[in-house]
Amino acid sequence: MFRDKKYWLFILDKAVKTGVQSSISLYLAQSSGIISAELLELVSVAFLTAFLSVIQNALLQHKPKYTYEADAKAEAPKGEDW
Repeated sequence: MFRDKKYWLFILDKAVKTGVQSSISLYLAQSSGIISAELLELVSVAFLTAFLSVIQNALLQHKPKYTYEADAKAEAPKGEDW
């Protein structure tokens, strides 16, 4: 249970960072005139899209404990388990 909490904190941190990066890149594109759109709408859509994409990928993983382990003791399952 505790490891699942660490995993989801890791995923949320990754999702926020990815959302901020996407927002910054579109903000820079808008401020330089490459994109002409409302700034608030553009930044919020970029953030939410990137954030939800990371969350969706985390939910689609079959066995998340094999993807992220704080102590790196888990081994990938073999044969039928995978």
